[in-house]
Amino acid sequence: MFEVKRINNVDWGEKSIVRATLDLIIIPHGIVLKDCMLKEGKYGFFVTSPSQPLKKPWTDDSGKTHEYKDCAFFPKEIRDELVKVVVEAYDPAGKTHTATKTLQDLEEEIPF
Repeated sequence: MFEVKRINNVDWGEKSIVRATLDLIIIPHGIVLKDCMLKEGKYGFFVTSPSQPLKKPWTDDSGKTHEYKDCAFFPKEIRDELVKVVVEAYDPAGKTHTATKTLQDLEEEIPF
């Protein structure tokens, strides 16, 4: 259902939970979702979609200020598979991974 197109480790400082940026291919449609992030939180790894800054930040009831909004949403039913695919492609040693399939390969596999 997913394939990692590109994954690059990042080091955004000691407080950052971001471990890598990546592009995802959503199979079988061939849709590429660019600039996703692999993050490591209190309960393990998770994947976030790209985000964009809000025109007007807002503060929730707990006092947290929200300055960005997600560009895509990963439903709960697919999150485990998504994290598994991304973590398998992730190399903590810092090497860059490039997928073996290109977009042209995927287009040839799509039956329409």
